[in-house]
Amino acid sequence: MKRYDDLWLPATTMLDFSRAKNVIKTNNNKKKKKVKEVFGFDDWQIRIRMLCIDDNKYKAREYADILQDWFEIAGGINVFGSILSKKEIYNIVIEDFDVRTVSGSPNVIPIEMSAVSNIPAELFISEK
Repeated sequence: MKRYDDLWLPATTMLDFSRAKNVIKTNNNKKKKKVKEVFGFDDWQIRIRMLCIDDNKYKAREYADILQDWFEIAGGINVFGSILSKKEIYNIVIEDFDVRTVSGSPNVIPIEMSAVSNIPAELFISEK
């Protein structure tokens, strides 16, 4: 168990969101059309893109190292922000982490992460 301090993402961070509906399609041979059954929504898919650059709190490399530590969390991460709360996203799981380089710019580290929205649940087993 490790405790993580709150982290504000770099000011250069951009979030992209996508979400699908859970739809089952069944062929209707008589009318050559499909019957669609909608069973709600899938999780939000979130692409997080940022440039880690030196600022008044961290150096670019420190940002990259901290973000990699967050990626290595084996579980959900509580998140806050108006763009997230409007979509009712309060917890995410980071699924993918990609660090790149910019030629000739040692203090600029592009990072892209893929995440999904998450609703944490705890399971308690009682012995009787």
